Amino acid sequence: MRHCYNGSVPPEPLGLRRASNRAARHHAANCVAHADFSIYSRRINA
Repeated sequence: MRHCYNGSVPPEPLGLRRASNRAARHHAANCVAHADFSIYSRRINA
């Protein structure tokens, strides 16, 4: 399991880009949520 990105996010599918940017902007508040989102997006990409 990887740490949350500090102000940056991994490449996401184009449709999810906006959600990723929002998670990065509110990094402190969404740390755990963003980790779950990354797992979710990785599952989509797989």
